Amino acid sequence: MNQQQTNRYYLTVDFGSQSLRAQVFNAQGDCLAKITVGDFEYQRYQGGQVNQHVSWFYKTFVSAVKQLAMQLTPLSLSLTDIDKMTITCMRNTFIALDEQGKPVDKAIVWQDNKDAQRVPKLNVFYRTLFTIANLFYPLNKSIRQLQQQAAINKFCERVNDAHLRIDKVCLLGGYLHYQLTDDLVDSSASTISHLPLNFKSGTWQPLWHWYYQALAVKPKWLPRLCPSGAVIGRPTIAAQQQIGLSAGCDVIAGGADKVMEMLGSGCYRSGDVHISLGSAVSVSVLTDKFIGAKPFFPAFPFVVKGLYCTEIMLDYGMLVISDFIASYRAHLKRLCLTSKWNTAEHALTDASAGKYEISDSELLSDLDNRLLLGKLDAGYHFDLTGYAKSRNFNTNLQRINGYSQADLPVNETQYVYQYKAILDSLAEHIGIALERLKHRLKLSNINLYVSGGGANSCYLLTAIEQTAKATIAATCKDQAGCRGAAIFLAYQDHQYASLEQAIRAFKK
Repeated sequence: MNQQQTNRYYLTVDFGSQSLRAQVFNAQGDCLAKITVGDFEYQRYQGGQVNQHVSWFYKTFVSAVKQLAMQLTPLSLSLTDIDKMTITCMRNTFIALDEQGKPVDKAIVWQDNKDAQRVPKLNVFYRTLFTIANLFYPLNKSIRQLQQQAAINKFCERVNDAHLRIDKVCLLGGYLHYQLTDDLVDSSASTISHLPLNFKSGTWQPLWHWYYQALAVKPKWLPRLCPSGAVIGRPTIAAQQQIGLSAGCDVIAGGADKVMEMLGSGCYRSGDVHISLGSAVSVSVLTDKFIGAKPFFPAFPFVVKGLYCTEIMLDYGMLVISDFIASYRAHLKRLCLTSKWNTAEHALTDASAGKYEISDSELLSDLDNRLLLGKLDAGYHFDLTGYAKSRNFNTNLQRINGYSQADLPVNETQYVYQYKAILDSLAEHIGIALERLKHRLKLSNINLYVSGGGANSCYLLTAIEQTAKATIAATCKDQAGCRGAAIFLAYQDHQYASLEQAIRAFKK
């Protein structure tokens, strides 16, 4: 710890899929204030299209930070005391701006799974090259998927004359930096998307690269990139007035949400394995080798130069649990209340149940306790991949031995079986992904770290350890992204000689 600079304060913001988390830390690792703004709803359309008004993101950011400021007042602090801040965001949320810096259209959120149908055509040279290469390794299908899933291709297909009106494109982090500093800059460790990035060098690909053939993007549209830890700028006068930050606050380039979660969980060494149990579940290995999860796929940059994240993301993450709660909340509420009531003395009616407010966390805690204490038949399987396509719980829950769902108990306890099957399926998919990464990177012994809301489920953690055949070294159940961002800021601020020292200080 640097003894000469102890009164240093850091603002970290984690803009996730379902909520925004903001925290203020001091250099000693103490969280002085925190706030969560959640239950985000996006504009969803038939076919899987997911959008959001671009202005909504910055308004949400400003509102959250201003609410955070009120918690600092009793500590005789304010946002003007913040020395450095950084923003970590959900990845691949795409925004296009015109010459005036205004949105061309709504943002495409990463959950969007409506593929582009009309994609750019590669020139003769690359078509010939990939046709030959495809004889030895199936590349053409992967290239086609990349083109169809790329947000820039979707945007240009959906928005009339988009190519005529676009002046710049960026991801969510870059847009927030632009609103704060009036400079469209993003961290190379945040640019995890279908854009022409050289993931190894952290720079845009040269103009001859085939990405510019496959993606409907012009080089002049791309924002400036900088390495993690660089000073992007300082708040403009308008941002100072809107939020309350000082003119001397440095806005620091950070990393993508999963990267900061890794750091907040304790990962900083090559070989560390991280499981993120957030809306999207990912399994990542931190490595000093630039090796993707499969051939011809990149690894992602970490916030420390020379380290990369080799990652596999599941088709569906903990968002399936949110869907589960939303679909069966009334039944789960009644089930939860039976744990609180002596039903032999009190009849649990719909009227009496309606008097009690039960949070989603209470519902999940009750389900988790039932799984840990009860003896349930393990003969049910949930098809997680099938659910990602159909969004239907009933048709994706089946007896492993071939019997139908009719074998389930005909009461509220059937949802306990379904919940267990979902968690078992998640653990199974995580185990498969981990084995693929261990084989790919030739790993034997691993240090396993877990973060995200799913880490609150003791049953899921136990199931992960069983399927991974490894003991979890540490879990960060709450706001690992903000913590990781604060660790990074303190290290970049030279308050600690190493990341390891900073991690230890911020874990107290």
